[in-house]
Amino acid sequence: MAYLRRSVLAKRFKVSLSFVQRLIRLYENTGQVSPKHHGGGAIAKIQVEDLPLVQQLVSEQPDALLVELCERLALRRGLQVSVPTMHRTVQKLGLTTKKKRFTPANKIVHESNGCVLNIGIGY
Repeated sequence: MAYLRRSVLAKRFKVSLSFVQRLIRLYENTGQVSPKHHGGGAIAKIQVEDLPLVQQLVSEQPDALLVELCERLALRRGLQVSVPTMHRTVQKLGLTTKKKRFTPANKIVHESNGCVLNIGIGY
């Protein structure tokens, strides 16, 4: 069996030389090149037993912002969660929250040429 140089293998498979070297070392140590097992992910902060409370919070005030739901969950359960975490939980429950928009920016019409200048936060 003819052995190819490591640099030739790297070019053939369009990978880095260090990747080929790691695969060869892995094969020499373990006899296989199968991927390592996944180490697992982060544990969800909002557990299954907390879902009814989140559903209750949304039903009590359907127009509450996500940040307000986070604050209420912290008050009732003592559980601090981020807005994205609350958003994922609300989505998982199939619920929606009302979207509140920023108030429109103040408009100033320039009298000489009629141009509208938008002044305000959010632009």
